[in-house]
Amino acid sequence: MAAIYHNNISELESRIESWMRTIIQNGGIDRHDDLHIDRIWAGWKDQNTWISAGLHVYDLALNVRDREQLPFLVVLGFSLKSGIQRNGINFGAIADVERELGITPPSLYLFRPGQEPWAEAERLKAENRAADAIVEKIDPAFSARCSVRRDVFISSLEPVQMRNILEAYWLQDEN
Repeated sequence: MAAIYHNNISELESRIESWMRTIIQNGGIDRHDDLHIDRIWAGWKDQNTWISAGLHVYDLALNVRDREQLPFLVVLGFSLKSGIQRNGINFGAIADVERELGITPPSLYLFRPGQEPWAEAERLKAENRAADAIVEKIDPAFSARCSVRRDVFISSLEPVQMRNILEAYWLQDEN
């Protein structure tokens, strides 16, 4: 796994802060507008950088949120490979997660408390927006690489009128 870091932390934090302020002001927080890590710095387009860069960016986003005293949860999402069957937890280490990554880079999200993907699963089923939605809290494969303890979830969503099951791996700072 390659670890490539942009050397100007303040520039990265400025980009993250700008995204946060924009989605708070324009309603993007309610649409779940995300920020892919390769939009923060183009050097993170390479899939080999996604986990280390995602964790780095996540720590920066937590710093921005705390410094600006924003009342939102910062979440890092990793899209996993989709398919017609639910894979669930089929990894125990970072290398296993790397093999399961989907085709899009990890993304930062801001959520209002109670509106995280793991809190929304039942609502999506009740609104007939998902044929099935399952969320499990799991032990973090990333724990040794994280600067603070994280809550980690895996979600499995089968949208209505779609054959593929969408799975994701989510990190949230522990509340």
